[in-house]
Amino acid sequence: MKVFTIGVYGWDEENFVQTIRDAAPDVFVDVRRRRGLRGRAYAWANSTRLQAMLADSGIPYVHRLDVAPSDATRHIVAKDANSEGIGYRDRTSLS
Repeated sequence: MKVFTIGVYGWDEENFVQTIRDAAPDVFVDVRRRRGLRGRAYAWANSTRLQAMLADSGIPYVHRLDVAPSDATRHIVAKDANSEGIGYRDRTSLS
């Protein structure tokens, strides 16, 4: 089994979906604790729209909350990003 990871920030809808199609996964596993994003730029990555796009591409979608980062982990990452003056959406790595 091969595992690919991808985040939504820094992508637009068309390139994100094409990258997923090119990877040809057997299943798309969403490990986000919160699957809704604010703002127009990433509305396509909200759970309902993402699931529809994947279905149109014939890629099954599964949400696995049990492997999502905990709220405590998310707060640590956000705190570190803030202390470094990096916006949450501008991060290129985790703490």
